Amino acid sequence: MRKLMVAVAVFLALAGCMTVPTVYPKDWSRVYAVEKNSGTIFDLSMRWLALTFKSSKAVIEYANEERGIIIGNGIIAGTDLTIMLEVRNGGARLTFSNFIGANTVSTKYGNFTYKTPWENLQEELEGFAADYGEYVSSTVTGW
Repeated sequence: MRKLMVAVAVFLALAGCMTVPTVYPKDWSRVYAVEKNSGTIFDLSMRWLALTFKSSKAVIEYANEERGIIIGNGIIAGTDLTIMLEVRNGGARLTFSNFIGANTVSTKYGNFTYKTPWENLQEELEGFAADYGEYVSSTVTGW
C-alpha cells in the first residue's frame, strides 16, 4: 500500500511539471484595400521586404509580378515562417504560415512549441502587418 501511495505522489509531482504545448494556427493573414494598381503594389511589397528583413534576397523564394505573388521565408520572434504577399489592382493580402518555433515539434496534427507562445508571436505579426499596410498605402512623393 505504501508503494502505491509513493507511486501516486511521484506521478502527481511529475504531472504538475508538464507544460501544455502552444498550437499555432494554420495561417494568419490581413487584407488591405490599396488605391494603386497591381504593378505599383507589387513593387512596394518587394521594397517593404527589402527594408524589413536583413536580406530580402535570402527571404524571397518566389516572385511573379504577372501573377502578383511573392513567397518567402523569414524568422519573426524566434519562429521560422512562410510569408506570402498576393497583390492585385486595388488590394493586397499578407499571409504568414508554416510556423516552426524554437524547440518546436512538427507533426501531422500541427506544430507545437514550448518556447515561443502564440500570443507573443501574434503581437509581432500585428506589428509587421501594420507596417506593411502603412507602407503600401503611403503616397510616394519626390525627394
